[in-house]
Amino acid sequence: MKGLIYTVFDEKLGPIAKVCQPADLSPPELQEKVPMMVMNIASNMQEVVQAIATIPIPAFGIKSLVRFIKFNDPQLRGGIGEAALVLLFDEAEDTIYYKYIKQFEEVFNKYAKVAKSFQEKKAPKTHYTTLLGSMSDELRGLLEVLEKEETGGEKTRAFASDESEASRDEFAFKLVILGDGSVGKTSLVLHFTDKAFRQTYLPTIGTNLSEKNVEFDGIKVGLVIWDIAGQAKFNKFRKNFYKGGKGVFIVFDLTSKESFKNVKAWYDDVVSTIGTVPCIVIGNKLDLKEKREVDDASIAALKAELKCDVVLTSALTGDHVNDAFITMARLIHMLNH
Repeated sequence: MKGLIYTVFDEKLGPIAKVCQPADLSPPELQEKVPMMVMNIASNMQEVVQAIATIPIPAFGIKSLVRFIKFNDPQLRGGIGEAALVLLFDEAEDTIYYKYIKQFEEVFNKYAKVAKSFQEKKAPKTHYTTLLGSMSDELRGLLEVLEKEETGGEKTRAFASDESEASRDEFAFKLVILGDGSVGKTSLVLHFTDKAFRQTYLPTIGTNLSEKNVEFDGIKVGLVIWDIAGQAKFNKFRKNFYKGGKGVFIVFDLTSKESFKNVKAWYDDVVSTIGTVPCIVIGNKLDLKEKREVDDASIAALKAELKCDVVLTSALTGDHVNDAFITMARLIHMLNH
């Protein structure tokens, strides 16, 4: 854990770091750049999400967990103010933060409630300094507990960069799901996970995290599924979410020739970042037969060009959805075991 920042949008000064923990958080540029990035995201949201979000800060080689806060203040334009609690950590440490996201979320929600109260009561700066100090102590205590759990006895990981550290019969891998917006990526994940999964979703940064364990041939494989938004406005963040991926789904809509044409571009984009990994192209919305625009010949040509398996699915009916995920789990395990 690198540090904490409590940032507020000041109507005159713009986004500012009201308090940092430690107070001399370095490099000093973090205290300027992070508030600007975080509050810029908040300003583009239609509604502040009441959950923590993961935001990469590639310029400094770090990532952040962010809990956005809205508070009432009649002296501000619109009567509403914006703030955020930001936890900074090194990219190399991201596994434990993703794996135990719910535990961290509980801590963030607790202190976000206090910060909201402080803002509405016009509390002095010392209150926020104390708040961040207490939050830092609690987070470091949580990290110590989680690290002991990870290193004591059998160990599972959110996604393993070195599978030799995982147990012999249980593995966890990162699966990236790409494709144009509205092709049904999230619907596929929801069907596969039976809507029972841990989720952190923030449309403005375009990533949705979920987990599902599968078992085949006596082998347990955990998939950490990164459902990445396809809209162009997420381009500057997207490649940071590819890193660590052990497998890729590229999804297109069988009723949209445009989404099919873009599959090759998605493939080139992810391969340029993480290299060649198991890849399955999914043609979704198989149930909409009367609206289908992509024919079998075109799909066969794409399969030959990319040398990827192609699976046609329906997230609505569930046709072939589980088969696609289990096939991917087998491929990833085979190459990484």
